[in-house]
Amino acid sequence: MYGFITNTLGPVLVLLFMGYFLFRRGMLNEKFIEAGSKLVFNLALPALLFLSIAQADFASAANGKLIVIGLLGTLGYFVLLMAFCQVTVTPANARGW
Repeated sequence: MYGFITNTLGPVLVLLFMGYFLFRRGMLNEKFIEAGSKLVFNLALPALLFLSIAQADFASAANGKLIVIGLLGTLGYFVLLMAFCQVTVTPANARGW
């Protein structure tokens, strides 16, 4: 378990500290950070997510009981929040429907 945490969070923490250090030393500026953030959030992370999903083994990961419980829980929570919204939100046009 600790190996998974180290392999997952280790590179992220190293990059965070390296970025902070380079920014404090003046090697990175605000424009680079803005452009890098756009690149990472609009291109790199969606590509990584796509590759992770494409390589996943859904046959062994699918659990019918867990899927049904998740769907019922989400539906129940939605109905509960909609009822709560009817009681607490006073202008009817602010309820979102």
